[in-house]
Amino acid sequence: MISSKPQIITVDQAETLALQAMAFIAQDEDTLNRFLGITGFSLETLKTKLTERTTLAGILQFIMDYEPRLLSFCDHIGMQPTVVTKAWHCLSPDDAQLW
Repeated sequence: MISSKPQIITVDQAETLALQAMAFIAQDEDTLNRFLGITGFSLETLKTKLTERTTLAGILQFIMDYEPRLLSFCDHIGMQPTVVTKAWHCLSPDDAQLW
């Protein structure tokens, strides 16, 4: 698990956090369906794209786009929201809006 104290997040840590976020999203059918609807992915497509940095950044963006979801995720994993933001910056090309 990533500590909330580091100032720098590695790509590996950011990718791990994004995968944790995807598992969190998948726990709720409505949230998963919303994510799939926004991305246009099927479950099969999502599975093949989980190794792509842009997909992982998009997962974190989806978490960050709705504050109650972000806070719930952070509570679930025991981290501060700033860690999610740092991970998103680490994975995002030019901090672009991905979806």
